[in-house]
Amino acid sequence: MIGSWGCGKQKAYDRRNFWVTVQERGTGKPIPNAEVYAFHRESHGILAGSTTHRIGIFTTDQSGRTFIEGGDRDVFNLKIGTGLDYYDSNQGDIGTTYITQPFIESDPKIIELIPFAWLKLSMDFSIYQGEFDYVSYQITGLCTGSIGAGMRVTEACQTHGNGIESIAFFGYKDGKQVKTWQNEVYVVGHDTVTHVATYTP
Repeated sequence: MIGSWGCGKQKAYDRRNFWVTVQERGTGKPIPNAEVYAFHRESHGILAGSTTHRIGIFTTDQSGRTFIEGGDRDVFNLKIGTGLDYYDSNQGDIGTTYITQPFIESDPKIIELIPFAWLKLSMDFSIYQGEFDYVSYQITGLCTGSIGAGMRVTEACQTHGNGIESIAFFGYKDGKQVKTWQNEVYVVGHDTVTHVATYTP
């Protein structure tokens, strides 16, 4: 899940009372009934550190919007809970995330949630005329594995949807790595995409 805010005129109350829209990355689809937890940070001095207090919980409407009321307290960060199991989040916690960066003094404020998606890989070894015995792969930070000569398609790897995934491939022959290349593929949210690994010899 990613928090992002647009550009606009600065206002003194932007960090205290403001509208937030929660939507899906890539489609702009509003996410209703999302719970937005607002937090305030209280400083105890340079040496004493600080503590974080929850200001309140605000629920988005059918347009994915909610009004955050901090009153006289600056909002330090937000935690988003959707109650859904198909949006990505920090630290792998399904359905929730912390938006930890300080608020930018601008409007509108938009929080984009990244939908889950699934990616399968395959390779036609015949067109490479025995160049590889097998090909290993790595989907950045998500999945690793290998494609054998007799394999039609790999198991599905859960990825980030509505975005481009970069896949590193490593071709092996007689136990030695003989080729390295990358493919990029756009993965559709809430769906499974099968990508055929290709490179130009």
